[in-house]
Amino acid sequence: MKIFLISLILLPSIVFAADKNHYYSFNKGFEYGYEVEGSNELLVIKYLGKKNNLYQVMTTDGNSENTILECSRDCKYLTSYKYWKKKYDSESILIMKPNMVAWQMMQDASSGQLKQLTENGATLWINGRDGAEWSDIKKKQ
Repeated sequence: MKIFLISLILLPSIVFAADKNHYYSFNKGFEYGYEVEGSNELLVIKYLGKKNNLYQVMTTDGNSENTILECSRDCKYLTSYKYWKKKYDSESILIMKPNMVAWQMMQDASSGQLKQLTENGATLWINGRDGAEWSDIKKKQ
């Protein structure tokens, strides 16, 4: 599954229509779907937010694997953290190019097109190898 997910992220995406100001083609609540060229399935993400000039999105395989993608505003390089059953598994750094699916996700994130995931009044951030950190929204205000 790891190779398949990374492959999807690196593939070219279908470019958005001129009348849209975002790249995603599907939205339901906190989930955003991106079309991958040559695939009938959407790559679905959740936007985790911005912290220390980094943006994070999360994908899941529907089982026990989560992938966290993290990038700065210019997004020349993307860090990918893999978690298996909520435990850190691996990390890779990818060179980003325009119109890659991951690049489009990060463009939407950094331009304010995605709604940040919240659960029970808290936001989620993944600290690399250290794992998840939930922050109370009220404390941030």
